[in-house]
Formats: sequence, structure tokens, C-alpha cells
Amino acid sequence: MAKDAEHDHTSMAPVTMLNLYRILFEKTDEDHGLKANEIMEELKKRRTPLGRTALLDYIDALDDHLFPYADDSVFEDADEDDSENYDDEKMPKCIKRPSKGFHTGYRLRVRTFTFAEVKFLADAVAASRSVSKKTAEKLIEKLESLVSQEQAKELRRQIWIDGRPRPSDEYVLSNISVIFRAIDGVQDRQKTKDKYRCKIKFDYYEYDADRKLIYAGEYICSPYALAWIDDRYCLIASHPEHGIAAYYADLMGSVETVKKEEKRRGKTGLTEEKADELPEEYTAYKDQIPNGNKASLTRFDLPEYLRTVCFSFGGENDESAELEADRSVAGNIIKKLEDNARIIPAKKKNTVTVTVRVDRSAPEPFFSWLTGFGSKIRIVRPDGLREQYIEYLRGIIDANER
Repeated sequence: MAKDAEHDHTSMAPVTMLNLYRILFEKTDEDHGLKANEIMEELKKRRTPLGRTALLDYIDALDDHLFPYADDSVFEDADEDDSENYDDEKMPKCIKRPSKGFHTGYRLRVRTFTFAEVKFLADAVAASRSVSKKTAEKLIEKLESLVSQEQAKELRRQIWIDGRPRPSDEYVLSNISVIFRAIDGVQDRQKTKDKYRCKIKFDYYEYDADRKLIYAGEYICSPYALAWIDDRYCLIASHPEHGIAAYYADLMGSVETVKKEEKRRGKTGLTEEKADELPEEYTAYKDQIPNGNKASLTRFDLPEYLRTVCFSFGGENDESAELEADRSVAGNIIKKLEDNARIIPAKKKNTVTVTVRVDRSAPEPFFSWLTGFGSKIRIVRPDGLREQYIEYLRGIIDANER
């Protein structure tokens, strides 16, 4: 009987260790601990009971196992004079032991993500316009499982999902999965070691004046990258008519790879159609295909595209423009243009001189942006661009005087 009991205890050891870890993970953190008898009660509920002496041995063993995975920042606030938190060689503990004072009980200190990091991720999900409210709530609920139950309650109280327009369906994440696969590359059936980007097709929708989605048509394009712009996923792709363009993922439906018939070994089958080659001006570098094949795969230079298209007003016919702006709006200018604007103090008090590139053949986006600053910004030169802006403003005044 003694041997059978010893055998049962040994065979259950991995389960007991796992249960102990889950209890500490779910019910403890830096501010909330469990006493030994509380842990023993939880283990009993999970049918892996331990006595006090055995529990302490298991905690020591779990501590030793967790230590190699602990980040140094976990122990930054450890008190080196507190022997409870250090072993004989002054090594910090991953599981804090009971101590006198405010904190009592055993507390797990090692997690993949800190509470602040999970809060950051949850805020990003809540702010995203690419997923429905229901999907956002599901994702946040999954993020809550990365912290203790008490921290999850605090997280739930602090996260607010706003009422901005969101997709009503749950298709966005599956669409993004298809896009990622098309960009990463599918297996070439002719050459088993090669991968290639493939074309995708999708239904695209736009908002009308009543804020209702209307069908804009079916698009077939060559995907290059997915970017996060204005809290939304944007597909950067090449379209036969639109050229290099950005499409919001939450306005896309029925995304799938484009198939074509192909004969192989006397049989006809469907295979993904290869995407168009990257334009040279957007080519960043060549990288080895993940499977180790010597053939190279050209990557899309997303930072360069975002710099020239999304964060500047330049174009094929751009010219340098000098602006005089109130110092109070300098931060907003930097936020929009980043490194694409040169900002220096001006002679006039509390003003700065801003130099930026503007497409003189299509300056309307630039003018629209300027209008938002009202009288706090003006065009100094060139004279032609300033005259265009004055005419633009007159058009706005005339439209509002009718």
C-alpha cells in the first residue's frame, strides 16, 4: 500500500505543480497574496492535495523552474536587505514569500506581460476601428487571462470601448488572416521550396452622406503590406487603375486569394495567381525566404511609403513651401509630418518657421490640413502657392455665404 501511495504521489506530481502554478497565476500578484492554508485548500478543490511541508517543497521547485524565464525588471523593486526575497546566494525569488507588514501570503512575480503592458494592449484593442465591439470585448477578455483575477477586474473597470463607427460583422480578423497569408507567400506547386505573393480579391465598401455603407465594387490587387493607420488596419496594395493605394480592412468583405486554372502532369487544377512585381521606388531590400532557399524575396518598403504618402504632402510635382506658425501648434505639425518638416525658431516672437514639401499640382489635402489651424499658420512662400491657398479659402467662404 505504501508503494502504491508513493507511486500515486509521484505520478500526480506534474499535475500538482501545474495546479499550483495556475493558482498562483490566477489568484495572486504583487498586491494580492495567498496564505499557505489557502493554497492547500485550492489544491484540494483540484484533487491534488498537499501537506504544508510538501507545499513548501513544491513552491521552491516551481521558483527554481521560473527563475530562468524571469525578466530583470521583475526584481528591480526587490529589497536586497530582505532575506525573505533572496536565497543563500542572494538570488531573488520569483514567488514572494509571506513577510511582515502590508503584504501577506505567497505572490507570483513572474509573468509574460506586466499589468501595464496588458493594459496597453487592451487599450489598443478598445481603440481599434478594425474590429466590432463584440470582437473587441472577446479579445480584451482573452487579455484579462494574462493577469490575476483581481487585476482583470481592475482592467475591466479602466477599459472603455468608445462609440465610434465599427464594422458590425465578425469577418475582419479572418480577412486579415487571408491578407497576411497572401503577403507572406503561398507554396509554389511547381517548385516546392519556393513561395510567392499572390493576388487577392475583395468587395469594397464606402460610406455615403448618411453614414451608410454602400458597395463600391470588387477589387483585384497585389498586396504588399498591412499598416496600422488611425487605429485601423490598412492594406497597401497595387491596383491596375488606382496604382499604389490604401484600403481599410474594416471596409473589405469576402477577401480571398485569386485562383486560376493550371495544368500539371496532365491534370488541370486551381492555383493562386502570382502578384505583380513591386515598383522599384517602393523596394526596401531583399530578404531570404524563411525556408532557407537561396532565392530572394523583395520586400515592400512600408516606412518609405508611409513617409511619402501618409505623413507628407509631397508628390511628383512637389516644391518647397515655407510656413510661419504659432509656436503652440508646432507639436501638432510634428505629429502629422514627423521628419518630413523642418521646424526652426522664427524672428517673430512665439512663432516658428516650417519648411515642407507640397505637391503644387494637387495641393488641396495640404490646404485642408492648414485650414484646421485657422489664423495660427500662414504660407510665406512661394507666392503662387499662397495665392492658391487664398483662392481655396475664398471658395470656402463663397460656399458658406450662399
